[in-house]
Amino acid sequence: MASGYEYNYKVLVSKLADCDFEEAAARLGLKPPENGSITVRFLGRDYAIRSDGVFAEDGRPSDPNVRSILIHYVISQGICHISRQR
Repeated sequence: MASGYEYNYKVLVSKLADCDFEEAAARLGLKPPENGSITVRFLGRDYAIRSDGVFAEDGRPSDPNVRSILIHYVISQGICHISRQR
């Protein structure tokens, strides 16, 4: 059975199915999506956010709390800058 944090992450992943990644990237000051994925630099690591989840681009395991936070940022309607990419 998944930990409580991993379970919460899995529940949140379902919300990405309805996410407008173009709009989210523009609102958050990120580069436009490529191949259905936006990239976020957070706490020194790059993460790909897609409709099926959040994945550390270095391939190493990542904390489910971090992945959940990134989903919240992407699906929120607020404006914040979690990473300023050029």
